[in-house]
Amino acid sequence: MKRRCFNKEDAKLLAKDGDQWAMRVAAYLVAKLDSSYRVQFVNPPAPLPIAHNIPPENDSLWRVMDAHVGVLRKFIAELKD
Repeated sequence: MKRRCFNKEDAKLLAKDGDQWAMRVAAYLVAKLDSSYRVQFVNPPAPLPIAHNIPPENDSLWRVMDAHVGVLRKFIAELKD
């Protein structure tokens, strides 16, 4: 999803696909872990990074996707321990 943000894809279609991806991940987290993981995933910290070479219409989606992926990386690190 994040890679697609670098393309000149239709922003509305890309946002719809991003929402669908997030819903699938949230459902997976509840099914395989528990609802506390879903809560953290759907409420990630505010996106901070700025991506370069992303079309302006896709920048906010890229930043939100990056925040979601950061939460997933945190989960992976916690579950490894």
